[in-house]
Order: sequence, then structure tokens, then C-alpha cells
Amino acid sequence: IIGGKDERIKALEAKQKELETQVEELENEVEMEREEAEKALE
Repeated sequence: IIGGKDERIKALEAKQKELETQVEELENEVEMEREEAEKALE
């Protein structure tokens, strides 16, 4: 049970890191699009 728990924790931590990376990429994309939209309005 303990070994399985450790593997589950590692899997969850890996998934969390993956999701954090995806969020960061999306935030960067939104920021770039926002800047482009602001330039278009100038």
C-alpha cells in the first residue's frame, strides 16, 4: 500500500506540474493577444 501511495503521489505531482505549465503557456498567449488588441486600437 505504501509503495502504491508513493507512486500515486508522484503521478499527481507530475500531472500538477504539467497543468501548471499549460496554464503558464495559456497566460502568455492571452497576454500576447491582449497586447496585439491594444495595438490594433491605437
